[in-house]
Amino acid sequence: MFAHRVEIDGDDLWTEYCMYIAKGGRLGLMQYPPLKNVYTNEWAEEDGLDCDLSAPRLDSKEFDIKLNIDDREYGQAAVLYDDFVHNVCDGKYHDWYFADLQKFFRLRFVSHSNIKIMNQPKSGYGNLTAQTGMLLSLKFADDFPLFQYTYQRPNIEEPFYRRFRSIDSASKIDSLYFYEYGAVLLEGSLLEVYKTPEMKTALIQNISSGTGRQMLSQFGTHKGKQAKITLLMTAPNMQDLLRSYYALLWRITQPDSHTLIVKRGDGVLIQHDVYYKSSAVKKFYTENTPSIIFSITFQVID
Repeated sequence: MFAHRVEIDGDDLWTEYCMYIAKGGRLGLMQYPPLKNVYTNEWAEEDGLDCDLSAPRLDSKEFDIKLNIDDREYGQAAVLYDDFVHNVCDGKYHDWYFADLQKFFRLRFVSHSNIKIMNQPKSGYGNLTAQTGMLLSLKFADDFPLFQYTYQRPNIEEPFYRRFRSIDSASKIDSLYFYEYGAVLLEGSLLEVYKTPEMKTALIQNISSGTGRQMLSQFGTHKGKQAKITLLMTAPNMQDLLRSYYALLWRITQPDSHTLIVKRGDGVLIQHDVYYKSSAVKKFYTENTPSIIFSITFQVID
């Protein structure tokens, strides 16, 4: 439980409240914030979308953090919880420091998502149980995307990313290959990029005195589509992993559209103009070789 030491405004979470991050309890913290809505036109006679990407902006995000309270002395969990609520769950901004990430997040409490009392049987007392702790799921907001961030190019050296390059040496976003981030596309990503978008609604005449319908326009143009790619990203150490992870976010949120290239199984390259919309983290491993599995949803505009 001490592998992921956390401080809030300089106070150690374990020392002050007998709390620690539950397993998988900070996936929402790690996911990229979504992009704010982009002004878009959809012309009937043209494929795709016409988007204003001159100044894209990241939005705030809300997510759950899961915390365990270890009741070292029976009955104390409720007291510790009350102290935590009074000091942290006050709607004000608090600086959370995660020692294993060497990173600060400035967070604001939003609501209580769930509270579960943890019990275990009392020895020698039949069916009676004793409270051993609490599992908290608390919703926080991060209103400061890329807080205190300065762009650094990925620092994954050739011997490490060689295995990813052998799997896929062509897929990339703009000028950087995914393997240069220490990342590789996972199953299902190709199908998302390759799928055919819907057709735009044509001008149709439907006369009650006749059968069927008559299409008056012959544009035959496609709508934009969304494509969700899933990535495994890894690095020799946590700092290089986070460096690559946030460098990718920085790259895909720069002004103008971005070029996504994905290689098909037969070697043919599929290319689209896209912009970033949102993300989700599925797994985050911090031990041994740190890695993260996450998805990125792109809006395809061509």
